Amino acid sequence: MFLHKPIFLMLAAVLFTLSISPAKAQQLPHLPGDTELRVTEDYAKYEQLVTEVADWLEETDLDKQTELRREAGRFIFIWVSGSPTVNVPMSDYFFKLVDNNPNLTTIYMARYASYCLVNKSYQDRISPARAGLIAISRVYQKGIRVTKNKAMNKLQKVIDQNKLDDYIRKNIWLTVY
Repeated sequence: MFLHKPIFLMLAAVLFTLSISPAKAQQLPHLPGDTELRVTEDYAKYEQLVTEVADWLEETDLDKQTELRREAGRFIFIWVSGSPTVNVPMSDYFFKLVDNNPNLTTIYMARYASYCLVNKSYQDRISPARAGLIAISRVYQKGIRVTKNKAMNKLQKVIDQNKLDDYIRKNIWLTVY
């Protein structure tokens, strides 16, 4: 009977881990309010949270936790708008990509900012744009609460053909705001 105890403990540990993983993907840490993001130093305090929110926005289906998604989007918008280190440029073509899919804009901004923060890369615009476009592509491919459009379908093909960097140079940075 003693030999079965290690197997039982290992099985219990695996089952416990599996039961926690989906829940963890759906959890989001406390988001700061407007009053917590006032001065330059405030933004640095929340850099790790930007990355966590980017992961959460990408992993959580668009039809789940919609109120929390709105709060997360609001946090990302406020953080990116005031960040002294991260600038997320967007072009006319980008807005064609997310046409009728405003949730994708938030995911793009979050992943772009997260890439910059994690890689300490604030001048390169291709790599964070790649990260953001891949993120919105993944969410779009799920087909949950997205409106299909030609621009996103083209993006899917470009990613599949491994030509995303050229695509970014030709399309995304034509007119930047």
